[in-house]
Amino acid sequence: WLWDYGIILTAAAFIIRVLASDLLVLLDALHIQMDDATQSRLRAEHLANHDNLTGLPNRRMAEHYFDELMMLSQQEDSGVGLVFVDVDNFKVINDSHGHHLGDELLRYLGETIGSQLRKSDRLVRIAGDEFLILLPGISKGRDVEPILEKIYHAVSSPVSLHNETLTPAVSMGVALSPQH
Repeated sequence: WLWDYGIILTAAAFIIRVLASDLLVLLDALHIQMDDATQSRLRAEHLANHDNLTGLPNRRMAEHYFDELMMLSQQEDSGVGLVFVDVDNFKVINDSHGHHLGDELLRYLGETIGSQLRKSDRLVRIAGDEFLILLPGISKGRDVEPILEKIYHAVSSPVSLHNETLTPAVSMGVALSPQH
C-alpha cells in the first residue's frame, strides 16, 4: 500500500504542477489583456480631452482647468487671467495655401505660444484657429502684459512651412478674474 500511495502522490504532484503552469500562463495572458485595456482607456481619455491636430488640451479640458484655477485662486486670494488668442486671416491662409499648411501653422503656433508660457499656465485649443491661455496668479492687467509681449514677438516672426514663408499674426483679448 505504500507503493500505491507513492504512485498516487507522484501522479497528484504531476497534475498539480501541470495545472499550476497552466494557471501561470493564463495569469500572464490576463495581465497582458489588462495592460492592453488600460492603455486603450488611457488613449480614449487622451483623445476625449486633447485636440487631434495640435495635441493640446481641448475645450473640455479648458473647463476643467478653469474650475481648478478658480478654486485655487479663491483659496490663495489671487486672480486668474484668461487670454483668448485668434489667428488673424487664418481663412485666407487656408484658402490660398491649402489646409495642410494651415494645419502646420496651427501646430507651429501651439508649440510657439506654449514655449512662451510659465509652467503653471495652461494653453488650450478651443476650436479652429482659436486658443485659450489660462494664467493663474494674475491680479492686474499689467501682470499679463509681459506674457502677451513674449507671445506676440515669438509668433510674429516669419516661419517657413512646406517651402512657404508666412508671418503669422494673432489677436489677443484678456479677461481677469474676479474683475471681469
